[in-house]
Amino acid sequence: MKTIISLLIALQMLVGAAAVAAPVAPLPLTHNPLSRSEVEVPAYDAEKGIVWTQTQTQNFSDVDPGVWVKQAFDAIDAFIRINPGTLELSRAFETRASLIDVVAEMAKNLLEDVSNLHGPREQLHRIMQLRLNNAFDQASPAQLELPVPPTALTQSFEYLAPEGTVQLSELRNALHYTYIASYGAQVTAADRLEVSYTTATAAPDSQAQRTSFTARDDLFARLAQFMVLYPQIKAEFNGPHAPVAYHAFNELIAPLPAAWRTWTADAAPTYEAWNTVAVTSEQTLRIDSDPLSSAQLPLPAFRVVRNAYLSPKQATRPEFIFISAEAKFAQPLQPTIILDSTIELAKPGAAKAPTKIAMSKLFNSLLGNTNPAQFSFQLTVNAHLRTGSGVEIVLPVTICTIPGDELNPNAIGDAIDQTVAQLAGPNPSGSLQMSLNVLAPGAQASPRVQLTKIMLPL
Repeated sequence: MKTIISLLIALQMLVGAAAVAAPVAPLPLTHNPLSRSEVEVPAYDAEKGIVWTQTQTQNFSDVDPGVWVKQAFDAIDAFIRINPGTLELSRAFETRASLIDVVAEMAKNLLEDVSNLHGPREQLHRIMQLRLNNAFDQASPAQLELPVPPTALTQSFEYLAPEGTVQLSELRNALHYTYIASYGAQVTAADRLEVSYTTATAAPDSQAQRTSFTARDDLFARLAQFMVLYPQIKAEFNGPHAPVAYHAFNELIAPLPAAWRTWTADAAPTYEAWNTVAVTSEQTLRIDSDPLSSAQLPLPAFRVVRNAYLSPKQATRPEFIFISAEAKFAQPLQPTIILDSTIELAKPGAAKAPTKIAMSKLFNSLLGNTNPAQFSFQLTVNAHLRTGSGVEIVLPVTICTIPGDELNPNAIGDAIDQTVAQLAGPNPSGSLQMSLNVLAPGAQASPRVQLTKIMLPL
């Protein structure tokens, strides 16, 4: 028997040479994390073994049962290496052989348009004889564990106001800022990180949802029992109660092949690639953004797509494609863009024109095709007048808030001219200096844009 054990260990040392990548892999047990409550787990007694009549219930959340399977496979191979005696070793080998049969029979091609399964399945059967987890390792570069959604999301912005005077034709572009979203992602060679540039009002629906386990079958429960009890059983392998522990180990693994045969996996996701934008190696997304865009505010979503791009020529079979849950921000970032450069509505010395023309040009340049009804506007106008002696006096002309659906630049300009005429007469000398805040809807909304130096010669 020791000769058999030594031979098995020697064969496992050759696994690197034997496990050549094959086009088949075990079918995934799930495409989404599983949750289940009140799983019955029996007690373990070092002298009596597993006490099936004494159970307690445990809850499990967001579990990848494929990870549990790999840990159980490693434990089975490790158990055989310790030579637990002829009877228990024979039982372990029997369960191990049944598991190999189940995995090989239920394996499928990783790639579509590959019809030959007989040879690859035989190869899968052979390499699992050497080491059970070769079934998963030989699928490289495919990864058969569920991907982890991106984490540690943060968002910020950068804005640099242009220097000098801003012409009306450049006003809208001068307000553009860089939206920055940073994240963390655990990715492998089989993964593609996808980013969807969406908005606060049109976020994509998640392709991957957490799945709540129902009474589908008992493989989940059998694996859960193994994960809870195995550490207690393993601790007794080298102690006075080792024979009891050996027997208990075989009790735990014996039901796995039959439970696996009756397992029904959830449906494979329907994968449609997102329209992605550039992502830097520092895991940072940078988007040129317009604070007054009718598309609202940037609200990107991140996800990891696994195994969809294994081959440049052949598509991956849908059963082996995993899509992580989306990671996105609960609320969009709402920066206030402050443009403190001078905006000239007319050149100094130019022929005097009605103020309504200048105001129409200002709002047309600022809004373009954007519907003003989604904003409100706070306008402050002061007249800086020069007296005959050269002294400058400042007179307030207006401070008003204008709902976007009532915006009328011509009426605003006429009202300013009338007030200035009342304050300074028909031919004043000086300039109008204005500031304009553009606010999004909401009583507590902060300004989207602040223009602090708007100049119009009188």
